[in-house]
Amino acid sequence: NNGSTVELYKVIGGSHSWPGAYPFIANTNEDFKATVEIWRFFRKYKLSQFTIALEIRKQQLNNIKIYPNPASSFVVVEGIDNAQFSVFTLDGKKVLHVENTNIINVENLKAGLYFLEIKNKDLVTTIKLVKN
Repeated sequence: NNGSTVELYKVIGGSHSWPGAYPFIANTNEDFKATVEIWRFFRKYKLSQFTIALEIRKQQLNNIKIYPNPASSFVVVEGIDNAQFSVFTLDGKKVLHVENTNIINVENLKAGLYFLEIKNKDLVTTIKLVKN
């Protein structure tokens, strides 16, 4: 995203030592210098090119309102359009899924703590939900 890249280096015949470092440990790989390669990689970027996307995401999250929370029969989600909502137990079991509505009926859930996952084309986030 935003012009970011990934690079992979595979060290063959090395050990648990820093590639290119002074060989204190047997089998230190000296084919390249990891410190030099890391600097070469990161100097291509400016932090500001990635923080714009983070600010947009932060604004989106700030616009989402969920109430009442704790809830007894329903939860209203405002501030996000065309979203899918999934409710998960603490051990990750999906117990509810709804789409195309901003009102989620939680009446049949047992009292306790859940996670509400919110997804649309621009955002995926999870929010704590308490059922009374």
